[in-house]
Amino acid sequence: MGLNFVKNFWDDLASILQHRSQRIFVFRFFMGVLSLFLIETFLKNIGLPSGFTGIFLYVLSIILLYPPLPFDILTQYIVQLDRRLFPSTPRNVELNRHEEPPLSNPERNSRFSSDIQMHMLFLAWYALEHLNQRNSSNHPGIIELRDIPLSSDRDITFNLHNFLEAEGIRSEWIPREYTCPITMTIIDGTPVYAKKSPERFNRNALLNWVNKENTHPMTREALAADELKNDRLMESKIKVFSHWILSKKAYLETLSFKEALGYVNQFKEQLDKAFALTNESAIHRFTEQLITKLRSNSMLIEMDRSLVIAEKEVNAFSTIDRKILFFQRLGLSTDANTKQIERAYRKLARPVHPDKNSNSLAKNQFFKLTEARDYLLNKENSSISAFALEA
Repeated sequence: MGLNFVKNFWDDLASILQHRSQRIFVFRFFMGVLSLFLIETFLKNIGLPSGFTGIFLYVLSIILLYPPLPFDILTQYIVQLDRRLFPSTPRNVELNRHEEPPLSNPERNSRFSSDIQMHMLFLAWYALEHLNQRNSSNHPGIIELRDIPLSSDRDITFNLHNFLEAEGIRSEWIPREYTCPITMTIIDGTPVYAKKSPERFNRNALLNWVNKENTHPMTREALAADELKNDRLMESKIKVFSHWILSKKAYLETLSFKEALGYVNQFKEQLDKAFALTNESAIHRFTEQLITKLRSNSMLIEMDRSLVIAEKEVNAFSTIDRKILFFQRLGLSTDANTKQIERAYRKLARPVHPDKNSNSLAKNQFFKLTEARDYLLNKENSSISAFALEA
């Protein structure tokens, strides 16, 4: 049944395309989808925010749909599709599949046709967006936060070295690939490179060098300012790494220098693998997703830490109350020492020991005294057989 429906659907579509106006409609629709895709890819590559990209594409879709196409094209196809899906339903309208129906209200039909085309374009755009998100979500789970929340909610994109230094991030934790060989600091903004050299530089630092020396700082080859190239992939890695290391600061401080470097390098390798699986057109989006994940996870961590602190405070008060109760049970003050606790326990426990008193109340009292003694002396619960009553 499914194959027959697809075949009939295709046959109906082919019959509609026999008319010139229908062919114009199909051509304009697919050209609109292609234009949206190409322009959206271009906007992402130049680093514009997603909000601005959405507004721009909305305006573009309106331009692509002007002037509106004839309403009869859509009407004929909808009627034929309805006839195919619901053949038993009586209809008041019968259309010849080789004829175009007349227009009853050109102004209203034109406006309605434009609305339908707008929805179709946005459905196509949504499908492309959903596909991009699925591709991005296939990356390995490299973000695992278990420490403190980020100290800043904004993107770190300028004065990066000073910012990290002010937050207590040690320069030794920064991978060498992320530092500028001229300034010896983590690279701000978009890194630049030239002459196929693997080193990346701060733009201003390299420009100042080239303007003065006219050579490459590492290879000493002749170099002009217009030969510099941007490395936006490295820029994205540095941004994600900076947010990550802020969240890991507390944990890194508990490690030895060698262990901290190993931990940082491990994350850097995972980051390289994740970006290696990312299409060039999706790098900007993938970076935003990772940073958003870092922030959201940090908020959850902060909430979890607050709950843990609150629980510890409740337990602390409970512990204090319980300790006072046990001191009172042995008839002691809260400043009693170990010998005083042992002496009081023997004195009170001897008369109610199960070997000397088989009364159930005495037995219960004995266990309460033992519980108090064990708790105050941090001992495990003693069994009756292990209890040695001293004279």
